[in-house]
Amino acid sequence: MPRLFGIAGIQMSVVPWEAAATVDKMEAAAAQVHENFPWVKMLVYPELVASGAAQFVRASSPEPWRECAQSIPGPI
Repeated sequence: MPRLFGIAGIQMSVVPWEAAATVDKMEAAAAQVHENFPWVKMLVYPELVASGAAQFVRASSPEPWRECAQSIPGPI
């Protein structure tokens, strides 16, 4: 008998230029998926979502880009 493996793709907006707030939002989305779809075992987010980098919200200076940069491997 095959084992099923549920995967959910998450579409969400970031909190522009705020990585910590965006990660909190990701956690809330994960909790909501877990509550509504308990068979889901893996969540897939867009690749840049955790950094809070907002492609369509212009940064007031280059500083937000520097702040969201992470070393690899890094904390995010």
